[in-house]
Amino acid sequence: MVQSLGISVGNSNSYVAAGLGGGIEILLNDYSQRSTPSMVGFTDEVRTIGVEASSNFFMNMRNTVYDLMVLIGRPYKELLPLLGSTDRPTYPFKIEEAPDGQALIVVRHLGNERKFTITQIIAMLFTKLREVASNATDCVISYPQFFSEPQKSALIQAARIAGLNPLQVISDMSAVVLNYAYYRTTKQDNHKFIVFVNCGQSSLQTVIAWLNPKEDVVRILAEGSEEVGGKDFDRLLADHFVRKHNLNLTQKAYLKLVSACEKVKKQLSANATEIPISVESLISEDKDFGSRIDRATFEELIQDSLNRVEVCFQRTLDAAKKNFASTMAELAEIRFNLEAVEMVGGSTRVPAIKQLVQNVFTLGPSTTLNLDEAVARGCVFHCATLHPGMKVKREIRLLNLTDSESFYKPKSTACDKEARRVELELITYDRKYKAKNDARNTLEEYIYNERSKLQEGDSFLEELSTCLNWIFSVDGTEEEYNYKLSELKKISESRMVVDSSSAG
Repeated sequence: MVQSLGISVGNSNSYVAAGLGGGIEILLNDYSQRSTPSMVGFTDEVRTIGVEASSNFFMNMRNTVYDLMVLIGRPYKELLPLLGSTDRPTYPFKIEEAPDGQALIVVRHLGNERKFTITQIIAMLFTKLREVASNATDCVISYPQFFSEPQKSALIQAARIAGLNPLQVISDMSAVVLNYAYYRTTKQDNHKFIVFVNCGQSSLQTVIAWLNPKEDVVRILAEGSEEVGGKDFDRLLADHFVRKHNLNLTQKAYLKLVSACEKVKKQLSANATEIPISVESLISEDKDFGSRIDRATFEELIQDSLNRVEVCFQRTLDAAKKNFASTMAELAEIRFNLEAVEMVGGSTRVPAIKQLVQNVFTLGPSTTLNLDEAVARGCVFHCATLHPGMKVKREIRLLNLTDSESFYKPKSTACDKEARRVELELITYDRKYKAKNDARNTLEEYIYNERSKLQEGDSFLEELSTCLNWIFSVDGTEEEYNYKLSELKKISESRMVVDSSSAG
């Protein structure tokens, strides 16, 4: 039974970790995948969340919401610079301002226009992640370390709307540091000064930590962040091809090109030579797009972004040196000496970022932690230390420079009751829809299976064909599908009895 959960909500993908059997496991979703896309879609029939929303994105763009960790907890006016222009909007889905200044997502669902807050949309993602965890509720959730108070509060509210019980929320980097301190140090180790770098899809986060394993204490000496990440690289690549080939693309075509550029970016991380890019039906239904690019050209395109990364690295290093010198001056026997740079996050695979690590910190990058799952694992470790029913071998104390715990403490534990009511209604509808579809599929599968066993002219074939025609002509209920299946099974069983009697 899962008692403690660690949930990492990334802008691109989310991960759920659980404390099981004395260890930590990343839980698989309903598609047997370790990561769940952070996307929520709406159709005239059902909500699609995670893998299903991602798979149907280009067929349902205007009703599929993404970039959740960019949009959360920010009033509409603050989001305006991110929304693009009227003729070139950033997002295919509609965002409008509510009377109270919040941003509302406008979608079509069940044949009607519906409006949801970003918090409600993220609550829907949390509902899916809770299902991944077999409806366990006690958890620790991570957030980017640059999140404002309203953004952290919105994340907690979203979790509560989904029925989760967040024991605490911690920054992505706090989770990574805890993960490292617990699994990569022992009580016999001396003081360590470690740089942690997390470059994800939408942001860069850095921390320099002072680890004292003998006392199980970690102090954060400096933090840095920059809103630059993998999606910026993808769009810069896409814009390059638009300029180079003078492309005039629809929003859908442009987003297809961005998606293809993401794949090329990953290939360029492993290859310095030219890589082909190809997108079917990009220019028109019968005209594909193709081109090539090498790593050197890619790095030229993202140079401004790389400069921002370098500045963030240097700023964090300078702050750590200053803070250590001013706060820990009495500890003359301890010298500030960086031992390692630990990297996590998908975009740290980009060679140019690894080179910047070497340039600024004069250390080669280390990847002893799982690049994608380190945050979720750190969250579940912290959840286990907070959970009354769990025990951990070592309790790591994570402190800031004033020796207070480096964790966010929410001011309110209340849940938005109206948003919770709406979410419960949607959950109930989704479950009924799934049960109905499962019943229909079971009936259809039974018919095809039985038909394959019968000879032409068998009277049971007519019964099966009649039922199959009914399936395709009527939108039945779960009860109707189950009843039809039971009737067909009765006929089949009675035939078997007759055949058995004849054989006797």
